[in-house]
Amino acid sequence: MKRWMFTMISTLVAIALAHPVFATLPGTPATYTFDADFDQGASINVNHSPSDQLQLNSVATPFDFIWVAVSSKGTIVKIDTNTGVVLGEYRTAPSGRALNPSRTTVDSNGSVWATNRDESGFVAANAIAAGIPAADGGMGSVVHVGLEENGQCVDRNGNSMIDTSIGLGDIRPWANGGSVDDLGGVSTAEDECIIHYTRVNATGTRHVSVNVSNNIWVSGTGDKDFDLVNGATGSIMYQQPSVGYGGYGGLIDGSGVIWSARPLLRWDTALPLTGANGDPSGSSIGPPVIGTNWAGQDSPDSYGLCINPNNGEVWETQLFDNTIHRYAPNGTFLGSFAHGNYYAQGCVVDSNGHIWVAHSLIGPQTTVGHLDPSGGHLGNVTVGSGPTGVAVDANGKIWATNYYSRTVSRIDPALAGGVGAVDLTTVDLGGDLYNYSDMTGSTLVAPPNNGTWMIVHDSLTPLQEWGTVSWTASTPDDSMLTVSVASSDSSPSGPFSIPMPAASGVDLTIPDGRYLKVVVSFTRATTGVSPILYDLSLAVVPEVCDGIDNDGDTLVDEGFPDTDGDGVADCVDNCAATPNADQADADGDGVGDACDNCVATATADQADADSDGEGDACDPVCTAAAAGPATLWPPNHMTPISITGVTDPNGDPLTIMATSIFQDEPVLGPGSGNTSPDAILSPLTVRSERSGQGDGRVYHIDFMADDGNGNTCTGTVQACVPHDQGQGSQCVDGGPLYDSIP
Repeated sequence: MKRWMFTMISTLVAIALAHPVFATLPGTPATYTFDADFDQGASINVNHSPSDQLQLNSVATPFDFIWVAVSSKGTIVKIDTNTGVVLGEYRTAPSGRALNPSRTTVDSNGSVWATNRDESGFVAANAIAAGIPAADGGMGSVVHVGLEENGQCVDRNGNSMIDTSIGLGDIRPWANGGSVDDLGGVSTAEDECIIHYTRVNATGTRHVSVNVSNNIWVSGTGDKDFDLVNGATGSIMYQQPSVGYGGYGGLIDGSGVIWSARPLLRWDTALPLTGANGDPSGSSIGPPVIGTNWAGQDSPDSYGLCINPNNGEVWETQLFDNTIHRYAPNGTFLGSFAHGNYYAQGCVVDSNGHIWVAHSLIGPQTTVGHLDPSGGHLGNVTVGSGPTGVAVDANGKIWATNYYSRTVSRIDPALAGGVGAVDLTTVDLGGDLYNYSDMTGSTLVAPPNNGTWMIVHDSLTPLQEWGTVSWTASTPDDSMLTVSVASSDSSPSGPFSIPMPAASGVDLTIPDGRYLKVVVSFTRATTGVSPILYDLSLAVVPEVCDGIDNDGDTLVDEGFPDTDGDGVADCVDNCAATPNADQADADGDGVGDACDNCVATATADQADADSDGEGDACDPVCTAAAAGPATLWPPNHMTPISITGVTDPNGDPLTIMATSIFQDEPVLGPGSGNTSPDAILSPLTVRSERSGQGDGRVYHIDFMADDGNGNTCTGTVQACVPHDQGQGSQCVDGGPLYDSIP
């Protein structure tokens, strides 16, 4: 496993989900495979139906985020709908361009598109692309901000991380030096979640809606042209001329029919926006007259538009007169209903078919009206001052943007006897909130093409060294499933290391850390099928017997034999059979002092030729010993003898003791002086006598040398008493035949 230096993402970067989640499957290894396991993580656009596997949603659902236009600041904020925390704030146009965002729509990836109402700057014909614009004139603009939590931002500066806003007021510069982004583009935007800025034909842009292909229809109150913007590239794909209707705000239904307000337009986008007005007689706006492509209606006044996700019915507010109108999907008028206040702006229909109406900044008003699916008024909910728009989140709760309070209120529909009541209000967002239309993705009509599942796993071990992430998946056709990982030793909310791509079963190259964040990204195939994740397993570096805590659990070599029970595994114990937890080894020979037969001298082989338990390297050396004197003359009674030439490898002082003395002549033999004994062991003394009839006497003196540390050696030296001084004064050794001390 390659170890990397721990590089923390700066506080300017946040790569965590809106509501940090970490697993309740602590420790390692761990496998996520059942519904309950997957539920420990946070998901965007994915589900586990069928059970025990993850796949992309088959239908569109709202997200856990709400995007709110702070119009007077020229920004959009992203809010976690579970906590109310502001996660980021983003400019809606480059420096020098007009702002004032208002209408928003959320695409199938959870990213937001917002219009800039004040943009109408001049653009020359063909300046953007051939035929765009077709003639000189003013153009509006729309901005696209990616949902980082679903992998929708772009690392433009190549630093392997997403540099983006992390909260309210953290608005990254968009310098637009040399006006390079005036005609579109985000090359100078420092926030890498701002991914597209597009100039469009309509000025005063307000209408923005997402079609089944995740492309964006944009229009405005000036010119009322309609452009189809590519959701992936931000370029204009299709331009439709104004027919004088719509552009104020609206939506697109599951059949590709645009409903756009002021005055009301109903248009099937499969047909060109040309020809005569096909508005049928009466209050209905459809079906259009045969042979026509669209219908426009000058009255009643149309303001906010919302769609029932269950049956496709469209509801339309009037700014005045306490009236909301109901239409069948084909445009047939189904009735008008009171919503609880004289004024109204935005509206939304929740998954139960209940209608919620923002009662307007005029006055200002302070309530949201609540209607049942049939249009019956259930009551009003008090919110902040000047509610302009409403949205429904993934939990079915309703959000109201309060223009004058500069806050967003969350309504729980279950409170106050089913009328609903506010259960959360955000902080002051720092500007006026003139926001209505889709803010959460509740009007989406197509299943998502992208999704993510994220888990932050707690290993319970500081500085855990991670091994592998492995998974079982199906990726039919050209669908894709990718996994990235990052680590943190601080907390489950980070900061985390730079995310790194992972390959199943391959060693991870990330810093050590207690927490591992795993993000699985799903991409739908062009055929419409989803990739499937069946299971995902996490493993740490396995423990091996090497004296190191390989798996990071604070234990060393656990599970391996430890014969002497001293806490040190046999594979690394320098005295495997003798307890020595300290592993002391004074001479550094790899053999612990507790079992080293020569502690002071390095002897890795532990040789002990005499099998005395003391290593040869520590025994005194007796091989060069000699008697002194070695020749005794003249023959004259008792002579002291010393033993020389004995050495000690450690320089220790030696005690040398004679242990026996033998000679080659009888002790009481003829001509020997007839005395006994002929030697004394201590002090070492021998008789300088020999037989006058022999060839000289040879003494064999056995001795032992001791260094005082228990290390000894033994040897034998000889001393000669020659017969005479002739012929070299030599003795002929007859062997140690007689004990000199009988």
